[in-house]
Amino acid sequence: MSRHDTGAITAAPGQRVTVPLAPPRGVAVMHPLTGGDELDLSDALGPLTPVAAETALLLAGGAELDGQPADGGALDALVAGDRNRLLLALLCASYGAPGHLIMTCETEGCGAVHEVPFEAAMFLGAVPDVSDGTVETEEGPLGLRLPTGADIAASGGSAARLLALCAGGPVASGAVAQAEVWLATADPCAEIALAAECDACGAAIGGRLDPLELLRAEMGRWGGVLAEFDLLARRYHWSEAELLAMPAHRRRRYVRMVWAEGGATARGAA
Repeated sequence: MSRHDTGAITAAPGQRVTVPLAPPRGVAVMHPLTGGDELDLSDALGPLTPVAAETALLLAGGAELDGQPADGGALDALVAGDRNRLLLALLCASYGAPGHLIMTCETEGCGAVHEVPFEAAMFLGAVPDVSDGTVETEEGPLGLRLPTGADIAASGGSAARLLALCAGGPVASGAVAQAEVWLATADPCAEIALAAECDACGAAIGGRLDPLELLRAEMGRWGGVLAEFDLLARRYHWSEAELLAMPAHRRRRYVRMVWAEGGATARGAA
């Protein structure tokens, strides 16, 4: 119940990424983060709930919806899968998509660690065909709409409350399973499931991709943005204003260059 069109999606670091959205929305555009954006976010994200942190990141990435700058209310009204895909787009634009993800086999006695190939474009193009629909259940027809960021925040972590928000009221127990199947099928990026096979023991490995955690981990890599500022200021004597304005992906290129030529020595000599 979703369409996959990855051919037209460019997700290179330093470039804006355009992502199609579930109807009635058209497209969204995410811009790369700068050092100033990252510094502001490093202070702001800590006390926020996951939904509020997602919205803060999308706002920092200069999200545009159908050609207009987005505000928090418009972003919270996007369906959950669209928000996840926009977070992935922000990751791609700011740092580049990871080529693989780390998954651990949890089979007793195994524990093998695997690098699972990751192709961001597959998820960026997974657009729901519809935002609402009617499901035939054992209790009769049930109207549903895909959950939004605002719904998830209002649910307080309760699956039953979230389902009731999507249905416009409590859902009979006999209809819950069918309703949940429809929601998961209609918007597969609302919860992104990962699967692989363990090379060591042959067991199936399952996991869940959390774009918010991916972004937060990337922002905190190498000690965080201030540590990178410190390294580059000592090596190149750039001002704070220059580092704040520099796109994240470009700063990371300089950091790698410093390390490649002996970062510890360069830091001590600066």
